[in-house]
Amino acid sequence: MREFSTGDQKYHGHPRFYELIQQMADLHSRKNHDYAGDDPLSNLRASEEIGIPAWKGILVRLMDKWGRLKTFAKTGTFEVKDESVVDTLMDNAVYSLLCIIVLEEGKEKAEADPPGRVSVETVVETNVIPAGPGGLI
Repeated sequence: MREFSTGDQKYHGHPRFYELIQQMADLHSRKNHDYAGDDPLSNLRASEEIGIPAWKGILVRLMDKWGRLKTFAKTGTFEVKDESVVDTLMDNAVYSLLCIIVLEEGKEKAEADPPGRVSVETVVETNVIPAGPGGLI
């Protein structure tokens, strides 16, 4: 197992992984500045305005990015030159983490309902069924 340190913190694994995590955080911060206001996920929640839960809207964005990658894998080129394969993979990583956040928020909201009862409003709004048999998370 590979171990390395940065300051007082010890890490295991490849050092480049942790560099990429930091780059992903920086990318998220810069993009969030351009997209969001008071709610850092407002651009992702916009799909709710047309009846699509935010987590499903994020999945659509992920599918678009994977579609670009599949096309690249087949053709070896991107028509849009200002986004590289690495950029697309980084976007997928960020969207995946944001989807986890939205799912967790939906779960928290569903769990805030009285015990044994999940309001129809919560399920419709979040499209998340609380954890348990058949639950998403």
